[in-house]
Amino acid sequence: MSSSDEQNDVRRAGFWISQLVIIIATVGGVYLAASQGLKQAMQFDNIKSMQNNYYLRTSLRNELADNVGYMREYADKVKNRVVKPALNLETFVWNSMTYSPTSLETPSEILREAQRFYHTAGEIMANPHWNDNNRAKALTELADHVEKEVLPRMEKDAELIAIQLDKIAGRY
Repeated sequence: MSSSDEQNDVRRAGFWISQLVIIIATVGGVYLAASQGLKQAMQFDNIKSMQNNYYLRTSLRNELADNVGYMREYADKVKNRVVKPALNLETFVWNSMTYSPTSLETPSEILREAQRFYHTAGEIMANPHWNDNNRAKALTELADHVEKEVLPRMEKDAELIAIQLDKIAGRY
């Protein structure tokens, strides 16, 4: 092919149209790939956040359930005058939530109930005007409230997240 033939090809409309189509296709392909990549990254982030929420809420629920058991043991020992034991509540999960960004994704009712539980237990134990029987009674009432109302709500909340995660896992 001679140089004049090449110049004629460049002057033809077909050449420019094909070059334009290639450019548009390239830009469109890059856009679609980037869009799909962003969509996948957002879905992954959402799933990871839901998993973190599930584990955090389940851990908090388990910690509260354990603490309710410790309260009941304490109240029984005080009522039976076995020994005046110390009430040591587990607070690892509750304290760890301070540093977890997932904590603020936890429903406010759950956070409020957990906060009230720890605050009320501390107030009961710190009150110097209560005798051991009154303290045991107040702790038993607090344990009953948490066991009958708070823990079932927390369990239901975690189950909803687990169901959503199962649905997502079923799609893949």
